[in-house]
Amino acid sequence: LSGIYALLFAAGACVLEGVVARKRALYSAKSPRRPILWRSQRAVIAWIVVIGIIGSPIVLPVLPANALAKSSFLSSTGHLGSDVGWLGLVATVAHVYQSIPASERPTVAIVASDYAEAGAIALYGPRFGLPQAHSGQNNAWYWGRPSPALGTTIFVGYSPSNLPTRGFQSVRQVATIHNAPGVHNDEEGEPVWLATGQTVPWPVLWPSFRYDA
Repeated sequence: LSGIYALLFAAGACVLEGVVARKRALYSAKSPRRPILWRSQRAVIAWIVVIGIIGSPIVLPVLPANALAKSSFLSSTGHLGSDVGWLGLVATVAHVYQSIPASERPTVAIVASDYAEAGAIALYGPRFGLPQAHSGQNNAWYWGRPSPALGTTIFVGYSPSNLPTRGFQSVRQVATIHNAPGVHNDEEGEPVWLATGQTVPWPVLWPSFRYDA
């Protein structure tokens, strides 16, 4: 629903402008010395600017990642630190990918537990020579399943409790995701798994990977 907020802000600004105009007219009629808050629209704008400056570290990426790591409040506020460590995440996945024999890499699939991890690999993966990443979360599921019917799969970010082991003879953890600043976002500490010996093709497996969160 965040896309509608801009319209609500605009509507609220119109209401605020009307309130300011009425207050100015009221105080002008009663007293030539009006309270400073309603003295002019400039005063209201000044208040908005001050509040915006004070609140900007909470909603905008204006602070370094180290500051987010030191403040549990900032690091847990919305998605402010959600993309911290994306390059390291992709480098970790690339290290696992490169550990697979070159002859098997054309049939390697990468499946992420959420669209953020898949987005990180989509953004930085080409510089590491990674194949396209897939995810079953929300609309990412509709973007398609892995193209090789059978092969090795790198699972990114799945916890042991929701790790999809069906259709693979072996699934083992081979890495853990960490970001250098130590920001406690959704990807920090997530495992990376290597699944081999696929016995069920992706056209059959993919419907079970869909979930909304």
